[in-house]
Amino acid sequence: MKTFLLIVLFAASSFLNEANAQQVISRTGVTIPTLEINLYARAMNGSMFLADGILQNFNNDFSAAVDNMDVRKFMNATDNLAIKNGNYNLIVERRPNICTSDTLLLMLTGTRVAPYRFDIDPSVLNYPNIKSYLIDKYLRTETPVSMDTVTSINFDITTDALSSVANRFIIVYRQQAPVRFAALTATRNTDNSINTVFKTENENNVNNYSIERSIDGIVFEPIARQMPTANNFGNPYYNYLDEGANTAYNWYRIKANVIAGTAIYSMSVRAEEAFKKQLSNINVFPNPVTAGTINIGFENKSAGLYRLSIVSSTGQIIFNEKVFVQSSYFKKTIIVSALHSGIYRVITEDPNGQRKVTNLVVK
Repeated sequence: MKTFLLIVLFAASSFLNEANAQQVISRTGVTIPTLEINLYARAMNGSMFLADGILQNFNNDFSAAVDNMDVRKFMNATDNLAIKNGNYNLIVERRPNICTSDTLLLMLTGTRVAPYRFDIDPSVLNYPNIKSYLIDKYLRTETPVSMDTVTSINFDITTDALSSVANRFIIVYRQQAPVRFAALTATRNTDNSINTVFKTENENNVNNYSIERSIDGIVFEPIARQMPTANNFGNPYYNYLDEGANTAYNWYRIKANVIAGTAIYSMSVRAEEAFKKQLSNINVFPNPVTAGTINIGFENKSAGLYRLSIVSSTGQIIFNEKVFVQSSYFKKTIIVSALHSGIYRVITEDPNGQRKVTNLVVK
């Protein structure tokens, strides 16, 4: 058993020779889920050098307790980075696969007043439903850590003793919230096509979206596919023009096909019957302004993003904002109490770039 431990310690020293950064081995071709954290410090000449590092391997065949599969840390004279597990400081830890209840306790000792950097380098960490964060308890910050590519995080050790507390940093793992549908509209156009607009929030791990249509609101069939455009926790809008809709009522819903194999559905919405001529207008009221606010009413306008602007008589832009119109009647209220008396222009621009200009009188 002692011979085996000596072999493991030798392997750990080849992972990081703390006197020579060039001894860090290349991990190209790594097949075991691995997390490597390298600590860089600033030298007297201003360059950053590799000061220390740790390594974690993940497999359910490993134990969470410290055993002969782990490698204990031998402290350097300065700049020590270690994994804290119970009463042990480790340089290499082999433990079960990551779960959302895991926390990586980092021990940072022997530091100097100087700039430092963590390079957090994952390999084969295939955990699509888990997101990791580096917690800095001194600065009270929380920085996302990629599970796919290297994340570099700079920090400083200052003359404040709290900045060099050994347990300043931890890494936590959390369940990623699934993509959420924030809005879905289906608007009949004058040519009887139907424009479907939907917005998602926290878009992540989505393989694709399936746009589904129904003639009774019960049985839905897929009619189109939309690929995600912000699959990094973004909040995108999507548009789909259904030119094959029937002239009766049509219901729509969106199905998010998640990479893990599950599905998330939006609510369903109904589009009106074949187009009947309706008044379509954008109204600004009250006009003149009497109480410090105006309303911009959208009647039977196509759903989508509209830009609203208020421009003075000298051409100065007083107000500029985008709003999402998602119903047959939509009202946007704007506070204009700060405007001086005079004549202004209210400019609305629809998703197709068509503009309408309305004169606004402020008394």
